[in-house]
Amino acid sequence: RRLAQRQVVLSPSVSRPRGYAMKTYNPVTPGQRHRVTVRRDHLWRGKPFRALTKGKRSTGGRNNTGRVTAFHRGGGHKRRLRHLDLSRSLQGVQGV
Repeated sequence: RRLAQRQVVLSPSVSRPRGYAMKTYNPVTPGQRHRVTVRRDHLWRGKPFRALTKGKRSTGGRNNTGRVTAFHRGGGHKRRLRHLDLSRSLQGVQGV
């Protein structure tokens, strides 16, 4: 018994199916003729896990003495950074 395969709907500029690690583009424009990118379909698209992030300090354009050294900076939305364990020091813990 043969299972029906799901058809993957690709944009008109993508030429290879989903099983490949690289995504090649059909040359819709001259700049896309040899364009190849890495597939990121398997990566998490949602917000980062809150416990694996930390707050990003903003300086507001001030240096270590507190004086404004870069003008027109400051305010804005509070930002968070993903914590990356590049040295793989924690065993059995999933990283972002």
